[in-house]
Amino acid sequence: MKSESALTSMLMKALDVAMPGSENFKTNDRFTFGIPDISVNWISTAWLEIKATETDRIENHLYWQKQLITCRRLERAMYRCWFVVYGEIKGVKSVSIYKPCEVFDDRCLGLPEAAFDGFNHKGVAQFVKSSLQMERMNGCDTA
Repeated sequence: MKSESALTSMLMKALDVAMPGSENFKTNDRFTFGIPDISVNWISTAWLEIKATETDRIENHLYWQKQLITCRRLERAMYRCWFVVYGEIKGVKSVSIYKPCEVFDDRCLGLPEAAFDGFNHKGVAQFVKSSLQMERMNGCDTA
């Protein structure tokens, strides 16, 4: 299983390709715990919290609750925050995208908004792009 950092770096490249001219920031460092890992700024802003797991739950760590609380607040305020969960279970790779309301306090996952076979970074980038484009078409440029 690749690390969250490696997966985040590969996703950043896919986001840059999918949305030319976007400004995307990797915010996961030792000073910004609790803030989602990626800020995508194109038409409007979306936040992505990246997770890697080898089980059907998100791994537990020191800042887990802070991340979940922050993502739920961003979801309520902006409607544009997702958990991107890369999984490798028994050798099968996948990536799923969840609204924070579908990620539970016990680290179990509900229904994804999108799911892809393999570590499909391009699919995730296209999902984010489509979500931001839909807001522009619906006249919802701001939250």
